[in-house]
Amino acid sequence: MAVTSVSDIWQLICEECKKIITQVAFDCFVEGLKPISFLNGEMVVGCKESFERDILEQNYTEILENSAKAAMGFDVKITFVVEAEEEDIVLAEKY
Repeated sequence: MAVTSVSDIWQLICEECKKIITQVAFDCFVEGLKPISFLNGEMVVGCKESFERDILEQNYTEILENSAKAAMGFDVKITFVVEAEEEDIVLAEKY
């Protein structure tokens, strides 16, 4: 698969993640996430609510970072943001 976008990178990370967690856990916590950006080894991922971000940070950061390393071949930091924060990140990356 040719990696040409942040969505492609996220898809690779998700494929690796599916090897680690159950399908139910993936469907509940990972499938609905939205890749926002990938810059300097950091993948920013959007979720809908702050409580969801808290659950992800506590339980899925390490899993997703390990999946990202397996997919990309280097360490990747995963950062979760609530959708309301997404626009600020996208705007900041333009400057």
